[in-house]
Amino acid sequence: DGSASAPSITNTGDTNAGLFFSASDEIAFTAGGTAQVIFADGSIAPETDNDIDLGSASYEFKDLYLDGTAHIDTLDVDVNATVAGTLGVTGATTLGCILSIPDGSASNPSITNTGDTNCGLFFSASDEIAFTAGGTAQVIFADGSITPQTDNDIDLGSSSYEFKDGYFDGTVHTDAINLNGTAITSTAAEINILDGVTSTAAELNILDGVT
Repeated sequence: DGSASAPSITNTGDTNAGLFFSASDEIAFTAGGTAQVIFADGSIAPETDNDIDLGSASYEFKDLYLDGTAHIDTLDVDVNATVAGTLGVTGATTLGCILSIPDGSASNPSITNTGDTNCGLFFSASDEIAFTAGGTAQVIFADGSITPQTDNDIDLGSSSYEFKDGYFDGTVHTDAINLNGTAITSTAAEINILDGVTSTAAELNILDGVT
């Protein structure tokens, strides 16, 4: 059988490096009198946990083919990583480089989840990203603008869930105004009449009741 310090298959110039029969149906490689790797039925395993490298920084293997699961504490990818199936991440994800994602489309967004693949984000044009739901583009986010994909089709808030305050440093363009449930039916011309009024509220109250 031999042993780690005295392998049974070796050479005359280096008698503590070679092969020995470590157990039934097992053969082990030893170097420097210390067992390194065990070959058994269905497995190739290191003799000591977390002690043996597979390849090195200078001499790497070419390709690795696995038809099972790779259990790795740390994954360091030098060039490219391609995932043909689903990539599941249960912990924190730190990206040290730019993540390249295909453009996608309204019906096939590039950022989505596995349960609702026609709802998510896609890159609709240069410097644009769009939100899609039900396979139909909804809102486009671009430099300096957030706009609906289709005119007069997207609500901002709802009667049940309203935004709190709105701050604008420009002009609000709207077809209709409803204040606290009451619609303002005055025309633009009628409202513009007030533009020339300089009277105060107290002065206008003098006219209250005048016929």
